[in-house]
Amino acid sequence: MRRWWTVFWAVAAWVTPAGALAVEPEAGVAWTVEAGRLIEEASPVELERALATRPSEALRALAVLGRALDQAEEPLLSRIQAHAAAAVRERTRALARRGPPWSDDEIETVLVMMLLDPARFAESESYRERVIPILEGSVDADAPAELEARLLTTLDRLRNFPFRFAERVQLAWGALRRSSQPLRVPFEASELRPPEFDTPIEATLFSFPSAYIRPAHAERLLDALNERAPERRLLVLADGPVLRRLQALARELPLDLLPTWGRSYSPWVRDVMSFRHDAAGRVVVVLRPDTQLAREQDAHMGQVLLQQLPDDLFARWRLVWAASTIPFHNGQILETDGVAWVSLHGLEAHIRRLTAGRLRPPGPDASADAAAAYLGAAAAGAESLSRLLAQPVRFVHETDPAGDPKPLYSELAGGAGFDLDSLLTLLPAREGELTALVADLGAGATLVAGLSAAELDHFALAYGLRLRGEALRGALLAAQTDARSRALDGFLGRVAAHLAGSAQRVERLPLLRVPVELLETPFSHQDFLVSWNNVSLETFDGRRTAEGFGTEIERADAAAREVYARAGYRLELLPPLIDSIVRNGGYRCASNHLRRIAAG
Repeated sequence: MRRWWTVFWAVAAWVTPAGALAVEPEAGVAWTVEAGRLIEEASPVELERALATRPSEALRALAVLGRALDQAEEPLLSRIQAHAAAAVRERTRALARRGPPWSDDEIETVLVMMLLDPARFAESESYRERVIPILEGSVDADAPAELEARLLTTLDRLRNFPFRFAERVQLAWGALRRSSQPLRVPFEASELRPPEFDTPIEATLFSFPSAYIRPAHAERLLDALNERAPERRLLVLADGPVLRRLQALARELPLDLLPTWGRSYSPWVRDVMSFRHDAAGRVVVVLRPDTQLAREQDAHMGQVLLQQLPDDLFARWRLVWAASTIPFHNGQILETDGVAWVSLHGLEAHIRRLTAGRLRPPGPDASADAAAAYLGAAAAGAESLSRLLAQPVRFVHETDPAGDPKPLYSELAGGAGFDLDSLLTLLPAREGELTALVADLGAGATLVAGLSAAELDHFALAYGLRLRGEALRGALLAAQTDARSRALDGFLGRVAAHLAGSAQRVERLPLLRVPVELLETPFSHQDFLVSWNNVSLETFDGRRTAEGFGTEIERADAAAREVYARAGYRLELLPPLIDSIVRNGGYRCASNHLRRIAAG
């Protein structure tokens, strides 16, 4: 804890009887009286200067204002807020005149001045409401952008600083193009429709938080994507080092940087929002109602897009947003022309809601009755999801066995915990035909067995693995045939058989399951997938393409291109975001595409 924080906590905690403002049963009046006297006797300029010349006295004054702020009524409340905001403005003006760099201590001193009582701010909703006007008036509109960014980032990282408060402050400081609140519309699933499959991608949205993505990797990906699709706008949510690294690139490419300040968003922008079109031709950003553990802030990524989107795109797309009342996870949904494909694992949230939480996925050794109940509930879950997607939902596997459901469910259970888009690609062709590319762990094992020592070492270096050579080969081969992989392989076999039986053309692509224990720096999850399935599709000028991450295994990338080519698609592989992949984030979940609205 730095010097100013240490001093402040000591002053703010000072309530001993010997103090001039000792807290007694009737002391509430004393705090407000003392605050009124302080406002009369110490101007904002004097209060700000005292922080440099008489810090203990100045910090005591802030503590008095903080105590009084929690108790004051109008008009004293507004006087305290205006006085404190003016004092902070004096401090930020002084920092602006001196120019960067600004130390962490200096930034945190400003924060103490803004909050008056940081502990109270963290604990009390009513106190936070009273502090917001101080925050809104603390920074001049013409303050240096770098200082503004430092302060906003520090504020956003505060515990219990809600998104709605952050938006108010950012608007007051001129850091946003617009407020997201007036752009919210009621969620009416029946009025929404998906973009048409054959329409080209106008813009691609990424999220590159500095806590997850290395700046050099972000720059390399954007450069390559621009080279592949120079007509496409690139929209990037970013903070800190990534934002600074990409500023030069933004002057060269059709790249728009959308600052996120200090909010801890993930890199996976597709999981939490869908772009749909309404009858008026507007683009509706549909936000997911349920959030994943440790990713609660992701619920606001769509609002940040609306806040920061460049004016020309905002006007053309006429963006609005709606909070879905129907759960979804786009990594578990594959949309094609007029049909959405799912597995029962993508319907878990629907089944839980439809059964009021009574029915949860049974294990692979479930009884016949439990298996039948869950498979039956999946059909109702699919109907629920179809209302959101405005199109029929079909299963990629069998759901209604003629006999005992237990063997079927036991094998389907092996797909739990894996996103469908890393396991399966559906490539529409002419007249409604589909080519299904199904992942295959056996093919992955064959691939590993045939890699040279140099290829293995390159793969290990790229992904940050701690083993090399034959030790790595042995560990990877073992991972493709352990109990978890055998269960997943059973699921994939069911998917391949069902799609082949549904008159779809089926081909298999390798899949590598890499245990995280092989990483130099392991994570808490079990494994990550290296897949040739996790792609986004586009049709442009009659050319069908599939866009995804390269895998750092060149011979396998080349073989995958041949498989896609047989289905009429050109596979375009981009430099991978390794830090996303090892956290189980493939290209589809790391990118979200705004497609051209079809005429009429």
